[in-house]
Amino acid sequence: MERILKLKPDLILMADQFEPAYEQLSKIAPAVLIDIWKDRIPIKANFRYIAEIVGKEKEGEEVLARYQERISKFKNQLGDRLLNSEISVLGYYQNQLFPPANWASYFQVFQDIGLPIKPILLRKEEYSNISIEAVGDFEADIMFFTELNNPSKPLYQNPLIQFLKAVKNNRAYIVDGSIWEFYSPIGINLFLDDLSKYLLEIRYSNHNFRLG
Repeated sequence: MERILKLKPDLILMADQFEPAYEQLSKIAPAVLIDIWKDRIPIKANFRYIAEIVGKEKEGEEVLARYQERISKFKNQLGDRLLNSEISVLGYYQNQLFPPANWASYFQVFQDIGLPIKPILLRKEEYSNISIEAVGDFEADIMFFTELNNPSKPLYQNPLIQFLKAVKNNRAYIVDGSIWEFYSPIGINLFLDDLSKYLLEIRYSNHNFRLG
């Protein structure tokens, strides 16, 4: 609170998970809660709301237009290379796997691109953890495992992981959760930079799983 006070802000935008601090922060400057988790407002709708709050609707639409141009370019570059394929995403945190909810930020971008998401993930309305024995339910042609500051080696050496078809085919990737969990146009662009490495380029690196 002291650091925010020193910044002397004219306006404070708060993600809704920090609502308990609203009363204190609103004494420093006018504060507005931005819905991220509670009602699961889509990223683009929230961005338009923020643009409206700061009186930058025109500039906001220009940002979204550039996003749409990048999505169109991505789709053209991708072509039909993922025809008849499925993509799955699982989070890894504190030695547990977490299938994401269907409103996860990266799924919103996947759907804009038209990427084929594993159907079971589209039916999930909440984040939840699963046992390693259930990982086969989320098996797909291409798999992404998001992690954030976790020692992943013990989990990924598990035979149930090693024998997933995506792992065998070198189409399973460990990705940075700090990039894949985003909620702004800047974050989307960083995410698309990362995603293009795996879907638009032939990529075999230390981020791939290895058998043995």
